[in-house]
Amino acid sequence: MRPSLLALVAALALPAAALAEDPRVEPRANPSRQLTRPAAAPRAVPAPPRGQGPYTAVPAPRRGTVVGPGGYVIAPVPFWWGWNWGYGYYPLFPRPYYQPYGGMPPPQAPPVSLVVAAAAASSGEGVAAGVSVTMDGRLAGMHASFDGFEPTLSGAGSASSALTRARVAATFSVLSADAFRVRLEAGGSALSIPSEGAYAGAPYAGRTSFGPDVGVSGQLGLVGPVGVEAHARFTLYPVPVTDVRSALALRAGPVAVTAGWRAIQVSGDGTDGPDAWFGGPEMGVQARF
Repeated sequence: MRPSLLALVAALALPAAALAEDPRVEPRANPSRQLTRPAAAPRAVPAPPRGQGPYTAVPAPRRGTVVGPGGYVIAPVPFWWGWNWGYGYYPLFPRPYYQPYGGMPPPQAPPVSLVVAAAAASSGEGVAAGVSVTMDGRLAGMHASFDGFEPTLSGAGSASSALTRARVAATFSVLSADAFRVRLEAGGSALSIPSEGAYAGAPYAGRTSFGPDVGVSGQLGLVGPVGVEAHARFTLYPVPVTDVRSALALRAGPVAVTAGWRAIQVSGDGTDGPDAWFGGPEMGVQARF
């Protein structure tokens, strides 16, 4: 009986010893003794330089400072570029382009922008001044303005002969890109005629007329901070009024100064309104929000 028991023990021990000495067989780890290695902390991504944000527009092929993963180039932004300009206010040259930081797509222009403008013009014989507000989306928007002008042909030479014109219109941008915009406008306007001065005693003295108004307006960025702006607006009835303006704009971020020419023609028939005209050089300021 004992020899048989010894033979059985030897038969079981010899294969286990052979497997332990075989280098091709990996020993089984003891779960109770297995140590867990702490997870490595994620590598921090360096932030872009202060004041530049996650995106920066740079004119190619300008060089800048290499920052962040992947060697993205971030170059200084010219003072006349700003994210809040919206469509139509970047220049045709140099073209802005965007280098992403962190693999994200470049930002888009804000969906809505607001421009508040004030301007004054003088011809030596007449004056004009006004304020306007223009709100633009990518396609639709609105325009409102208020102008007072003393026509060159009034002959009164006093504020009592100044005509006033208020206008509100909806706009639709038929062309809209980062460097240009063209709008069609439709709305209404009011022309107020004083009862004193050159118009005292006239059948239209002291009258305010309302009528439909249509127009076209737009702007074009040219080179760097320089662009052009223009509009042509027409009141159709009952007193026809033509309002035409063209100007150069010099931009510095959200602020701009303009210089150009303004002409306003009132084509009354002598019964409903006067026949008066103003035209002269104009200077103005703008702020974009």
